[in-house]
Amino acid sequence: MSDSAGFRYWREPLFVVATVLYLANSLWWKPMSVEPASFVRCYLGDVLCMPVCLPVTLWLQRRVGVRFHDRVPSGAELLLHWILWSCCFELLAPQLPSLAPGAVCDPMDAVAYAVGGLFAGFFWRFGVRHWDSNLVPVSTASWPQQGGRFVVAVAVAALVLSGYRFGVVFR
Repeated sequence: MSDSAGFRYWREPLFVVATVLYLANSLWWKPMSVEPASFVRCYLGDVLCMPVCLPVTLWLQRRVGVRFHDRVPSGAELLLHWILWSCCFELLAPQLPSLAPGAVCDPMDAVAYAVGGLFAGFFWRFGVRHWDSNLVPVSTASWPQQGGRFVVAVAVAALVLSGYRFGVVFR
């Protein structure tokens, strides 16, 4: 199937399924789990981080003009967002208890982000469509434009962390 519309951001099937799973985990599975170290309590939300947060972040980057195409996320985009969010959530957040109360540094969370990112990248690249060669080619961005992408990704991380603070994001 050829999809000339490109990457569909929050209309991507994986984003929709991951968001539903995240909500089900937060509202139902996690509270029902009696084992404090279970996968659903500790890591399912982290595995879903990239499939949920990356489409929203890329959409915001596209809308503010620092992402120049609507193709599936590249390996570099996946890697850079994984590094950035691993640093924000696992290194920075535990140092800012007023922003993210209860945040702790858990290296396995970064592994879970990577697993989710690898799965999402594979699914987006090979899962449900073949890419039309008529899509707009990827532009190379200047460093100031790359800085804008960084700012948007950090803003998404800050919103997620502040969501924890104000109870908007489920744990």
